Amino acid sequence: MNNKNLKIAFFLPTLNIGGIERVFITYANYLTEKEYDIDFVLCKKEGKLLSLLNSSIKLYDLGNMQLRYSFFKLRQYMKKIQPNVIISGGDFPNLILIISSLGLKNRPKIIISQHNYYNVETKRLGWWAHSTCFLMRTFYPKANKIIAVSDGIYEFLTNKIYISTDKIMKLPNPIDVKDIKEKSLKLLDITLPDKYILFIGRLSYVKNLFLLLDAFERGKLDDNYLVIVGDGEMKDALIEKTKKMNKVDKIMFLGEIENPLPILKRSQLLVLPSFSEAYPTILLEALCLYIPVLSTPTKGAKEILNNMAGTYISNDYYNIEEFAKLMENGVKEKLDPQLVDRKISLNFIDVIGFRIQYEIIDFTQIPIQKVGVGVYAKETFRIPNKDVNELFFLLQDDDNDLRNAFLGSKIILVKSKFFRIFFFRFLLEQFYIPFLCCKYRINILHSLHYSFPIFLFKVKRIVTIHDLTFFIHPDVHTFIKRYYFRLFIKLACKYADRLICVSGSTKRDLERICTKISASIDVVPLSCSPKIQVEEQELELVKRKFGVGSHYMLFIGTLEPRKNILNLINGFYEFNRKNKGYNLVIVGKKGWFYESIFKLVEKLNLEGNVIFTGFVTTKEKFILLSGAHSFIYPSIYEGFGLPVLEAITYGVPTITSKLSSLPEVAGNAALYIDPYNVQNIAEIIETVNCDEEIRRRLILNSEKQKLKYSWEKTAYLTYSVYNRCGNI
Repeated sequence: MNNKNLKIAFFLPTLNIGGIERVFITYANYLTEKEYDIDFVLCKKEGKLLSLLNSSIKLYDLGNMQLRYSFFKLRQYMKKIQPNVIISGGDFPNLILIISSLGLKNRPKIIISQHNYYNVETKRLGWWAHSTCFLMRTFYPKANKIIAVSDGIYEFLTNKIYISTDKIMKLPNPIDVKDIKEKSLKLLDITLPDKYILFIGRLSYVKNLFLLLDAFERGKLDDNYLVIVGDGEMKDALIEKTKKMNKVDKIMFLGEIENPLPILKRSQLLVLPSFSEAYPTILLEALCLYIPVLSTPTKGAKEILNNMAGTYISNDYYNIEEFAKLMENGVKEKLDPQLVDRKISLNFIDVIGFRIQYEIIDFTQIPIQKVGVGVYAKETFRIPNKDVNELFFLLQDDDNDLRNAFLGSKIILVKSKFFRIFFFRFLLEQFYIPFLCCKYRINILHSLHYSFPIFLFKVKRIVTIHDLTFFIHPDVHTFIKRYYFRLFIKLACKYADRLICVSGSTKRDLERICTKISASIDVVPLSCSPKIQVEEQELELVKRKFGVGSHYMLFIGTLEPRKNILNLINGFYEFNRKNKGYNLVIVGKKGWFYESIFKLVEKLNLEGNVIFTGFVTTKEKFILLSGAHSFIYPSIYEGFGLPVLEAITYGVPTITSKLSSLPEVAGNAALYIDPYNVQNIAEIIETVNCDEEIRRRLILNSEKQKLKYSWEKTAYLTYSVYNRCGNI
């Protein structure tokens, strides 16, 4: 569906100043820029935030009425305008929207956004809170999707309201950093003190502002004022209390302000003493402007701050002395900009997006034996992500490894006895997958290994490109594979919506070789599993199984020309002439043109020194890595080079080629060879195996390098690509 043909409506009572209102405006403006047709439906066309809406957004007034009377007018709007999607936020707007939509012939998709949960305040609200929860349990399941803005909300919806997890998508409140920083630079027509502590929010019971006033009075904060921005039912009571305080002349009530960001930018500390906060956007805005923050221990604050340096969370909601002390510390604090930038990047509007989408991932291209792309496929997608709405896995029915990895997920099986045959797999891809996309209302298809359905309409296509060997080293592939994958890489560049490259090197190769690229390209690096602890007895058993000596170098990879194993053996031969007592252990299955490898070993009389294990289990591979004296990977071309990262993870002194992606992956945790120079290979082998200072340096550097990679990061970046690609 074209964005312009998709009408999305947001429903709120007004656009008075509030967190939900600001979030919805951020989304509406963002979606407008993406050329969606956006309506804003209001019970009353009023509020200071109206001016923040993009001018192309259409405003609908339901008749200047209160929320509880808007039922029929809202239903009339849905009948007449027929939006594809309508979104609301807040307990009672959500309930009104759901009830208004029931029984409609052309009912739009109903999305409700939950920004509140009842915890501490429930005790005070009594029957009101409990009746609200009852209504939620009754009507919330009738929504198509429910947005949980935080982990706390997610738990509340699942554990208290009993909403099925497949209806919930976790979508944290977005921030537009550029917009925040621009607005913070606006000139103020308010005279403010030089130093002040700031509160921004509604003046209501749940904000627990009496704690703030008492702590401010008790704290040693003589140089600081307290500035309170906002309005609400508690305002008169709060002003009355300040009149009785010793510091009455240092407390300022500014009321509602359309743009409080310039005030925030000049503050010493932002405080949020609330009883309950689901995911307070104001904390993100403060961090964005590098302002220290102090909060009570609400779930939302804990999720955002997460023990971040320069931020404070109290232990309870009532301890005045503790809160006062934390305020004293907070006004002296400075935030680390780099740390803050990494934190708030998870809330960038272009990362979060806004979507209702169904994704299918094609694993039918993955062989049963998990190496390379198989490891990537298995490890990345076994990591769950609450932000993805519906994730379907398309598997061959004989792949028990993947079936077990994705247990509990939505799995679609195809018959392996047919579809492991190349021709039938081609038919599956080109005709059956489009059928599945239609059947399951798929928005996004992710093809993990170059090829994808050509004739696929109204579905966004993501294709992973692992390397460009089909162009750069065509000689290492069969005739059919060479031309088949060349064709599909070119088609992907033209017809896919986004391409995922596993390294910056692969991206550069793609841009150099395929000059006509319409798709956006994202770099999502691979990773490897954390190091496992290996007992000495386990290592000895595996070494005995394969006939490996005490000192051995290790190579892991398919036996094929691209891996440059012939030059590795020749280099090892030169090294072995001067340095006895070493084995070269070659781990990997036979690929193609491998006969010459065995012939060379025989010719050089290295049968006792070069050991071929064949394909080994994942555990055996890691056990061999744990005991290796060094690791060598002389490949002439790699899209990523996963074995190198595995060796670095295990702290094994590593030698690898200086070509393609390998320096990008290994950094300073490896020494580099000219893969075409046998003498250079021999010299570097001797350096890494015999120079203890070099070995110590490489081991130390590997500890730092491995921290750059994790499957969690790979999964997060992949799901972020889905978000940027997704439809509503």
